[in-house]
Amino acid sequence: MVIGLPPLELLSVRSHWAAWNREFILRADAAHLWHEKINPDNLDDAGNSLLKPFEDMPVAPDPTKYDKRIMPGQDSATIVVSTTPEGIEAGTIVDPAACPNNAHEMTVNSRAAYAADLVLFNTRLAIYRHEDQAHKELKHWILSTVSDRLAEITCKPGESVDVWYNALRGRFVAKRPQKDAAAAPEGTSRSKNKVE
Repeated sequence: MVIGLPPLELLSVRSHWAAWNREFILRADAAHLWHEKINPDNLDDAGNSLLKPFEDMPVAPDPTKYDKRIMPGQDSATIVVSTTPEGIEAGTIVDPAACPNNAHEMTVNSRAAYAADLVLFNTRLAIYRHEDQAHKELKHWILSTVSDRLAEITCKPGESVDVWYNALRGRFVAKRPQKDAAAAPEGTSRSKNKVE
């Protein structure tokens, strides 16, 4: 239920905007999306947006992109030992012609790099899932609290919740005057129809 509105009352007129907006901001803030992802007033001193984009689905590290070590019992006729100073690790035999299928087949350094990449992937995946779930819940809430006609006009499929919010806000909030137009020099009029 929307704060300040009777049950089943949908956002459709300007008088409902303040209560609906307050409830939306509370929900977006509780989901940790308001300040960094949605708030259109989050601007720097130059007027540029400070909003961060919504997270994309992260890509899992590909085990085949790491170095494969020679496996016990493997033919070593074509295997090369890394002897360069920046080599894989001292004494490790790397199979340059093959890719590992899992972490067990990787060199020690590759396994460590893969594990670190996997931790980073899992962290990004958790952030993505939280944000995606909150995004879906906010979109569902918007669609259930605005009139069908308004949703049809402002809530296009495939657009993010910040785009929906800005479209709704644009329908109910008057545009702010530009700084240049508001600051007329003393003794002058901003009216074009000045009679002298």
